[in-house]
Order: sequence, then C-alpha cells, then structure tokens
Amino acid sequence: MSNRQLVAHSRAAAQCQSRRVRTALASVTRSCMMTFILAASGGLTAAQTPQIDSQPTTRAHAVSAVIDSEIKQIRGVLLCSAILSGSSTPAAEQKSDLDGTYTLDDADSDNIAKAIEDAVGKLNFLTRHIARDRLKKLNPAYRLVAIASSPNEISVSVDDQQPLHAPAKGTPVAWAGPDGGKVNVSMQLVGRRLVQTFNSAEGRRVNDYTLSPDGRMLTMQVTETSPRLSQAIRYKQVYRRVS
Repeated sequence: MSNRQLVAHSRAAAQCQSRRVRTALASVTRSCMMTFILAASGGLTAAQTPQIDSQPTTRAHAVSAVIDSEIKQIRGVLLCSAILSGSSTPAAEQKSDLDGTYTLDDADSDNIAKAIEDAVGKLNFLTRHIARDRLKKLNPAYRLVAIASSPNEISVSVDDQQPLHAPAKGTPVAWAGPDGGKVNVSMQLVGRRLVQTFNSAEGRRVNDYTLSPDGRMLTMQVTETSPRLSQAIRYKQVYRRVS
C-alpha cells in the first residue's frame, strides 16, 4: 500500500472513530436527560436507570456524573421547598395580636376632665375657659376602639367615626380632626404596640396603644402638647377585648 493510500485510510478511520464517539455521546446525553427528567419527577429509581449500549468513554462518564450531581441538588431544593411551604405562613396572611374590638373600662381609666384641668390650671381665667372647652372636644372618652391591620395599612376606628387609615410604614397622611382642623397622622405597629401620632399647627398628640400579655386588655396612653399649654396633658384609657 502506497503512502497516499495509507494517509487516506488513516483519515477514513479517524472520521469513522469520530462519528462513533459523537454517536456515543449523543446516546449518553439522551439517556442522561431522560434519567434527569424522570428522577427529578420521582418516577425513576437508581435500579431503573437506563443502560448505555454504546461503549462508554471518559467524557461520557463525566457527563453522567455531572447530571447525577444536579439531580441530587434539585431533589434537595424540592424537599426544602415542600417543608417551608408546609410550615410557614405568608406575611399577607399573618394577623397582628392587636387586631380586634375593645370597649372602655371606666373603672381602670383616668379621668380626662381632671387631666385637662391640671393642664390649663395655670392659664389666666379667660384663656383657661377657652382652652378647657376646646380640649374637651379634642379629648372625648371613646367607648369603642377597633383595630385592623395588614402588611401595608393600619386602620383604627373609634365609636361611630369613620376609620382612620394610614400606611403601616409610618408615612403621614392628611386627616380632619374632631373639630375639623387639618392634621397629619402617622401610625406604626410593632409587636403588641401601636403608636398614633397627630401633628397640627396647634400641637401634637400621641396615642400609645399597648396590648397586655394575655391579649385581653388594651391600654391607650395619651400625651398631648401645645405651645399654648404650660404643661402636657397625660392620661390613660383602658379597654377590654370583645372580639
């Protein structure tokens, strides 16, 4: 056989071998992908893994090993997802401990009229009379308090008034007070505590609601300040849960 024939024969043999390798790798890939799909879906056990008819190669074993590793990781992820989805509650479905309706307990609550009188006591007669009447209108004894919350919004309603809504993150919103005055209100809820803050041109009021450990009693601590008052107005109102 001449040199030219030897070269031609060698090239033909190399091409044939290359085709065999590509065919073997294609078979490995198809087999491994089928294994991957069935195993990931739980429909194939290790004993049922298809056998590869073509002669195995080092590269084919490497591909199979990589896919086996991927299958194990995906199984772990699916298992963790199933555990988490079954044991945790979405934030949107979680309910605050303060959510509910409460009625005033007169016996355990402070006398609001006395708290107002203490605050205006040092004013002159004419100013004291005007301030007393105005403060009484701004500080009624609410008989009923209802609180509702979601991850984005907090709602508080008292007696027969329209509910006051504000963002849960504490962003102030415009609101009309009991006397019709313009007020900016913000609310923040953390655990068993809700803080309402009312700011106006004439002063500031903070309603600090705290729920008892047993969830049955709600205490509202009120602090009201104004440049026109020589001291702050402070009193508490106690409410019992009815729902």
